[in-house]
Amino acid sequence: MVLRDLYLEDDEILVFEDNQGARHLAKSRDVTQRSLHINTEYHWLREKVAQGEVQVKYCPTNDMIADHFRNPLGTVKCDCFRGQLGVRRVRVLEPDDAELRCWLMHDILDKATNLGEKEGGNSSCMLQ
Repeated sequence: MVLRDLYLEDDEILVFEDNQGARHLAKSRDVTQRSLHINTEYHWLREKVAQGEVQVKYCPTNDMIADHFRNPLGTVKCDCFRGQLGVRRVRVLEPDDAELRCWLMHDILDKATNLGEKEGGNSSCMLQ
């Protein structure tokens, strides 16, 4: 692949999919009546899965963060989605807002001390 051509290490690419049929099609070497009509250029993924360069894993729809970019979300779902992306609300600092400055500094220092810990999305937040 491209990374190998640049002499960079490339690990197996992980593709998350919430459609069980698409996962089966990517992993299966079987040609069915329905898959027979798929254009051959789209069989590239099947080849890469067979070669071990790509792995297709199931991810529930509610945990597919990218899916939420294409759907309108209500306030609660939008707040949850924003948290999964790591985006936080901000407030404009006034020159005399000492309390907020103290809170922000505490938050920055807290994050700096936890740099070694893995941060991830909030999968407990169900976006249904």
